[in-house]
Amino acid sequence: MFGSISLSATQEEKLQEIEQKFKSGFFSKDECIKFKKIILGEDSEVYCGRSETKSLTIKYPNTVSDPVTVMDYVKELGVFTTPSHYPEGMIEFFGKSCKNFTCRAKKATKRMASTFKRKPIYHRRHPGARLYAMSMFELFYLQQLKKNQKKIEKFIAAWPDKKKNS
Repeated sequence: MFGSISLSATQEEKLQEIEQKFKSGFFSKDECIKFKKIILGEDSEVYCGRSETKSLTIKYPNTVSDPVTVMDYVKELGVFTTPSHYPEGMIEFFGKSCKNFTCRAKKATKRMASTFKRKPIYHRRHPGARLYAMSMFELFYLQQLKKNQKKIEKFIAAWPDKKKNS
């Protein structure tokens, strides 16, 4: 193991090299202690790594700000864009007759609803079914955005002037 440590190196250099190899994961903690005891002597007190403990504080970056206004909530809904690419398995599911977005969204919604309403034993037997249903939900959501796009635009245009009970 010490083939890479030269004989002309001092004890301090050898200890630093052992510590460096321990930090890089080349040595386990037991091996590190064993090699240090060989260099310093069996009766010496040795340790590997840091002996002092530090408290760890995790700071979560505030990248997502909470929407404050109604307009921020409306903008979070998104904008409808027709999907340009579908996975191969999804294209096979749609079949050759279903080419436009509305047909595909309709089929996806039916499959999504039938998958989500199944009992838990089905999901234990078919663990990937929920994931496929979630991908179908994306098409359902886009269909709802497309269907309600004019209502959203109308709401945005009339928002500040909108009265509560009218």
